[in-house]
Amino acid sequence: MNKLEAKIASIQSEGDLSLVQAKVFNQMITSIIIATPENTPYLREGEPIFVMFNETEVLISVKSHDDISLRNEFRCIIHQIESDSLMSRLTLNFNEITLNSVITSGSVKRLGLVVGMEVSAWVKTNEIMIARR
Repeated sequence: MNKLEAKIASIQSEGDLSLVQAKVFNQMITSIIIATPENTPYLREGEPIFVMFNETEVLISVKSHDDISLRNEFRCIIHQIESDSLMSRLTLNFNEITLNSVITSGSVKRLGLVVGMEVSAWVKTNEIMIARR
């Protein structure tokens, strides 16, 4: 599980859903959650939180894309690649934080991923969880 310290920058609610924007370093991360400030006391601007997402939910691309619906992009450097015949685990450096991604070994080969390469790590808004810090 990837777990990053963040601060809530903004909250937009409708019905039982809230779109939460949180700041990690100088980057905005967006999460959609089934909670609102009315029923979850720590949902307020400026509140310190954790943003979390599973390693298997981290997509990797070798370039940035503006033409897709994904918005949570982390520009990273590949620190380590551990592969077997089916799956690979990538250890990524994002600013001062280590992120992990699990993708197929075929994707590692197809994308030409190597240690030291700069990549984009992407996480869908609905895959970002938040918790009180």
